[in-house]
Amino acid sequence: MPVPAAEGWRPSGLCTIFVCDIASFGDAGRTDEARTHVRRAMYAALEAAFAVPGAVPLGECHVEDRGDGAMVIMPPHADRATCVTEVAAMLLARLRVHNGVSNEAARLRLRTALHTGEAHWDGTGVVGDAVNHAFRILDAPAFKEVMRASGAQLGLAVSEAVYGDVVRHGRGAVDPEDYRRIGVEVKETRAAAWVTLPGRGLPPPEPPAEPGGVLMATPPGAVVAPPPWWEAPVEGRAGSGAVPSGDVLFELVEHALAIPQMTAERSRERVVNALPLQIRSVIPRSFDARSDTYEIIRTCLDYPGGLQELLRALRGFAGDSLALGRLERAIAQLLLGPDGP
Repeated sequence: MPVPAAEGWRPSGLCTIFVCDIASFGDAGRTDEARTHVRRAMYAALEAAFAVPGAVPLGECHVEDRGDGAMVIMPPHADRATCVTEVAAMLLARLRVHNGVSNEAARLRLRTALHTGEAHWDGTGVVGDAVNHAFRILDAPAFKEVMRASGAQLGLAVSEAVYGDVVRHGRGAVDPEDYRRIGVEVKETRAAAWVTLPGRGLPPPEPPAEPGGVLMATPPGAVVAPPPWWEAPVEGRAGSGAVPSGDVLFELVEHALAIPQMTAERSRERVVNALPLQIRSVIPRSFDARSDTYEIIRTCLDYPGGLQELLRALRGFAGDSLALGRLERAIAQLLLGPDGP
């Protein structure tokens, strides 16, 4: 088993952070000998995966053991597209080989997460909000449920930052259609991530979630309440070719800019990345907050349900607020007329 390096490169600044966790590591069916065996297999798989062309070899990364998993921090020049394609593919190949000759107690299934951000070596370990965020994604109940429900050998979750910078652009062998958005609600973190199952592609659809991100199946015979108006398909003016007056459009822009998540470039980017691919990929972006918000809303108006998708994304990041309520009412009047909610 490789020993995490005590010498060599130390994180200091922007890095790419890869974390992994062995699913069901503490299961009562595993003996200590079995746990040692799967840990060795995990490190062997990581060494092989990070040795693929285009990746940064494991020996040139900062590696920390986490007992039931590991953290690999790559230097700034690491190619994240390679991480979500070739590295993941080799990792899956090694898992298949190992599991093909292993009994249930020795099987190795991995949850992995990829994020990018600041990380710093403090003399004994690595600290940084980005490190914490990577582990929050890894520990998200929704991610664990995807792995449990699918029985996949490998799951990969990428942060909104990695999805926005790499996945949604479809760089190289990356296919955005293989990813599904999940909620990340762990401790103080309320965010989103994008999950794929390498070798399988798109995870199964999420059942309804209870607060806290725990996915719950709908009981047989249960009465499902209709969605609120902003989540229901609307046969109205938006998306039908009709264009609201300039005054109405600018009123929506004013309401949107009253929501903090729309004023800062980084948080506005997260909102846009949460929109469906067919909408976000055609928005003409601008560095100016007002111009950018105008284009976001105008583009959403061109798609049936586009404004509802924008409201759903804003609610996911901002929660309920007076400003969001005012924007909802303005959109309701636009979509449903004066008699709307």
